[in-house]
Amino acid sequence: MGFERQPVVDVVAVGLVGGILGGVAFALSLVTVDMLPTIAGLLGSSSPLLGFMVHLLIAGLLGSVFGLLTRDTSYAAGSIVLWGVMYGMVWWLLGTLTLLPLLSGAEVNWQLATAQRELPALLGHLLFGAVVGLFQQLMFGWDLPTRVGTPRRERLVSVAEGIAAGLSVAGFILLAFDGLDLMTQWPAFAQAGTAGTSNIILLTGVLVGLIHGASFSTQSGGLAQAIVRGLANGLVLWLILGITVFPAALAPGLVWQLENLSERTASFPAFVLLFGVLLAVLHHSFGSIRTFLFSQDVRGRHGEGVGFRGVRAALRGSLAGSVGGFVFAGVMAQQGFFPGVAGLVGSTSVVVGIVLHLLIAIVIGMSYALLFREQSFDAVSGMGWGVSFGVLWWFLGPLTLLPLLTEGSVTWDNTLLAAAFPALIAHIAYGAFVGLIVHVFEGRYNPWWVTRTEVEERRVGRVAAQLNDSAPALWSLILVLALVVPLILT
Repeated sequence: MGFERQPVVDVVAVGLVGGILGGVAFALSLVTVDMLPTIAGLLGSSSPLLGFMVHLLIAGLLGSVFGLLTRDTSYAAGSIVLWGVMYGMVWWLLGTLTLLPLLSGAEVNWQLATAQRELPALLGHLLFGAVVGLFQQLMFGWDLPTRVGTPRRERLVSVAEGIAAGLSVAGFILLAFDGLDLMTQWPAFAQAGTAGTSNIILLTGVLVGLIHGASFSTQSGGLAQAIVRGLANGLVLWLILGITVFPAALAPGLVWQLENLSERTASFPAFVLLFGVLLAVLHHSFGSIRTFLFSQDVRGRHGEGVGFRGVRAALRGSLAGSVGGFVFAGVMAQQGFFPGVAGLVGSTSVVVGIVLHLLIAIVIGMSYALLFREQSFDAVSGMGWGVSFGVLWWFLGPLTLLPLLTEGSVTWDNTLLAAAFPALIAHIAYGAFVGLIVHVFEGRYNPWWVTRTEVEERRVGRVAAQLNDSAPALWSLILVLALVVPLILT
């Protein structure tokens, strides 16, 4: 997948403007915690106006640095926004938790209580990074595909399919959750009423689908990459819409303090699973159906489909899943999860829970091996995809399917999030083991990156360019936010 290197002047200018725009959004969190006078204190003043000006200057400079750092990024892959969010996370660690205390004459304190107190600044940094990345995506990303072989018509069709996917997700929420059963868990929606909430859900579906379709072509990778992109997008959308735009528009002002955010915990899994993963899967499916029905271009089609390689991949995945399941079992035993798992079949026996757990681990391992076949070049990429898949199953398993099948309902609140946090660590460990083992087996029996023809070499080269650009952003963002957000909210 080719891309053009942007001129230095362009990336610096776009980064500067994007940084200022992100700085304005970031200022919302600074006002919330009355932090502008602290920034002005760097110049020996306590004026909030001076602090705001200094803040915008720093934001513009950081935006320009981000532009230089991402000069070689393929905007067509849609990963630039994810890198922006990671960039904001890094500067929260370096700036708010480290440099600002040092420059103000205070001590650096990296305790959890400090991180919780600085939660508004964290959300502000993440929002800053998302705005900077989104601005660069809009400035450079739309025209780029026309210069590297993807017609603009294809991008427009992708946008239309994204909107259709977003409306489908909104319709699912309105039907499956009766619209309000899910959304009234968010205080901001309680003031909108039934009709207002339905309209907001539909509008959200259109907006999110439009953004997703513009950022990611339906031809960008396979279903596995679409799922992981949706997982990462859901995390970012929760930050931008779930706890920023909706509360600011529907509730009395923007409130990012910890005690208020804990009331909006329900929106965290909802955005990740529904407006993130489900929307991405539907968008990819619509594109695949269109390609199957109407496309006559067979250059990108390869492989034999479901055959002996698929069977062998499933067997390798089952072995990897069983190994990961044993690793996972240690944490589950310490936390007393097995009786809850046994509740899936109406039992409370620990032995039944262990057997069910291993069976589920094997099935998930098989699904990983089939979905992520020919996606990892090395051990790092294998573990990256595996960790992402493990995080996805934490949302699907302990937070959704387990309470739904055992209790008949799902209540995404901070109590459930806190209780399931140890399982998140276990799912991450499980995913890492499964991803690594599947890659080792694939390298031993099916080294797909070893090419024998020129056509295979070009195909592998395209996949490598895409993975090297977008995949690290996906893995990093999913791992960091999946760990940090529940830890702080609970």
